[in-house]
Formats: sequence, structure tokens, C-alpha cells
Amino acid sequence: MKSKLPLLSLLACTCVSVHAADSVVHPETSTTISLSSQNPNRLNCTEGDINDMAFPEDYPLTARAKGGNLYLSYKKLQQPDGSIKTVTETHTLHVICDGAVYTMVVNPVEGQGKTVRLGDPVAQQLRANTRLLREKSEDEIIADLLVAAYHNELPPNYTVTPSNKSLPHVIAGLTFNEVRHVSLNGIGLTLKEYVIVGSPGSIVPPNMIIAQGSHFSERLRGVSVKPERLREDGTSRMFVLESKL
Repeated sequence: MKSKLPLLSLLACTCVSVHAADSVVHPETSTTISLSSQNPNRLNCTEGDINDMAFPEDYPLTARAKGGNLYLSYKKLQQPDGSIKTVTETHTLHVICDGAVYTMVVNPVEGQGKTVRLGDPVAQQLRANTRLLREKSEDEIIADLLVAAYHNELPPNYTVTPSNKSLPHVIAGLTFNEVRHVSLNGIGLTLKEYVIVGSPGSIVPPNMIIAQGSHFSERLRGVSVKPERLREDGTSRMFVLESKL
């Protein structure tokens, strides 16, 4: 088994989320999707840039492309009586992403803005992570993973899976609420994030977690608790690094 001590040191100094809700569209086929009629939407080209787009000229839609992203918003329609109506009519949308044509039948719906992935995000993740293995050491990859998770700035080659598991009896006076897993496909690393709940001011050193490691992972590589002293609201964040099978 690999030693945890170097990783504990790294994790301690580092910290001084596939998109399950996203739609995925593949090229050269027609796909029905929903976009928000009230808020901006984003179409993300998983590889390359947005090259061009086409939609009915008379449709109340504005579009702006920047790099690998296309931002779409629907105009509000003012009625004769002064009321405002949102768009509801289905329309077609063609987007050229990295030279490939993506055809969508779009249903505008009320609600939050949506993100649509053009291409295969999992394949793109694997290619991006393979490049990481060539360019960086494992310690550098782990450091990047921790910083990204801590600041919640997760690049698209990270896979984020929500979790809702509670561990109330591992350590007296503390509850560990597992909130998500962040992993890198093809690299074999997963970071589990927890919210620790207990009495304000309680200290939770990583070595205490290591001693109960099997409750958190059978393939534990390291632990980071930030901050180690629970805040005034009685919470802290914990990251558990494990090897994937």
C-alpha cells in the first residue's frame, strides 16, 4: 500500500464538480432539447470552437458565440395589452462545432438557463486526462484536483457526482455529510467531499480521520480538513482522496 504521509503533507498545504443535468447532442443527427425562454442558455462545444449557427430569421432569438461556447437568449414579446409573453414555439437550430454539424429541435420552456454539450463529453474527458498524465506528475494532478474542488472551479475534464450520505457515528460528536465525488476519468483518482458538523471550535485533525479511514474509503490516499477547527456555525469541509479500482 502506498504511504499516506507525503500526500497528507501535500493536502495540508494545497487548500491554504459528467454534468448530470446537461443535455448531450451528437453530430449528424436530430436531437430534441429544451432551452430556457427566460434566462440565457449555453451550448458548449466539448472539443474545438463554435464555427457557425443557423436558426429561423424571424424567430425572436439572440445568439453570441465565443470560443467553444454559444450563448442563446429568447426575446420577450410585448402584447397589445401591454403584457409580456415568453416564447413557446418549437424551432430548429443548427450549430457547427469543430467542423461537425449538430441539429436540434428546440422546445423553449420556462425556468433556469440550461447547458447543452455538443459532442461526447466523456471521450473528451478521457483525452484531456490522458494529456494530463503526459504533462504532469501525479502529485501535481492531485494538487490541481484539490484546489479546483476547494474553490469550486472544476474544469470540464472533471466528473462531478452528487452524493447524499451521512456518517453520524464514526467519531463522537461529529457528523460527516458526503456531498459529492470529483473524479478524473482514465486517471484513477477520486476526491470525496464532506461537510463536517459538530460543536463550534472543535478540532478535527486529518490524523483522526486516517485512524477511522475504512469508514470513508477502502482505498484511502489522503485527507484534508479545511479548517481543522470547526467554524462558528459548527461546520468544516473535508476532502478524502482515494484510488479508483
